[in-house]
This record gives sequence, C-alpha cells and structure tokens, in this order.
Amino acid sequence: MDHHHDSGENNNITAQLKIGDTAPDFTLTSDQGKTHHLSDYRGTKILLCFYDYAHCPKCAYSVGNLMGHQKKLAWASKLKVITVFLTNKDILHDGLTNKNAPIPRLCDGNIYPFLALADPD
Repeated sequence: MDHHHDSGENNNITAQLKIGDTAPDFTLTSDQGKTHHLSDYRGTKILLCFYDYAHCPKCAYSVGNLMGHQKKLAWASKLKVITVFLTNKDILHDGLTNKNAPIPRLCDGNIYPFLALADPD
C-alpha cells in the first residue's frame, strides 16, 4: 500500500471520521493490478467497505448481503461501492476468482460486482 503515514497522525484522523466526512486520500492496488487513488472518486458518492480478506467466511457473508443490494445502490443512489481487503493483490484476486472460495460461490458464476482493492499493510 502506498500510504504516506505520519507516525500515527492518519490513525487519529480516521478515528474521528463520521458519516458524510471526506476521507483522507489513499492509494491502493486492485486485484487486477491497477492503481487507484481515493481522490479519483471525489465528487462521486461512494461506499467504502473494509474486510479482512477475500477467503474469510464472515467477510463473504457480509459481501453477499452487500451484493444483494448492489442494483438498488447503483440505480437509486448512484452509489459506487469500493471494497478494501486487508491482503495482497494476488491473494485478493484468488479470493474473488477461485470457484472454491466463498465469495465467487455467492456470485453464481458472475464477476465480482465491486471495485476490490488490496491493502497488505
């Protein structure tokens, strides 16, 4: 992850964020290897979701619930969903594409519907 931390300063900022606040910028890599900056989405309504890792059954359950509301979120709210997994991009990619992993089984063979970013730190 290309964080630019200042000895815990960002941790204090994120601990103080409230719903509707502007999140500090960060840079992460998608499971496809593309770099994304949160600032690329300024002006867009987004829902940031954080998960442990893509093979986690509890995370898969939560992602499954979110997927059940995907069309409604995208259509009614014009909301882009960004999921951040606390793992490296290779493990994330496997967790989103391996048919034996929990999340792909929820997709019923469809492609994972959200932008997935890896945060190995």
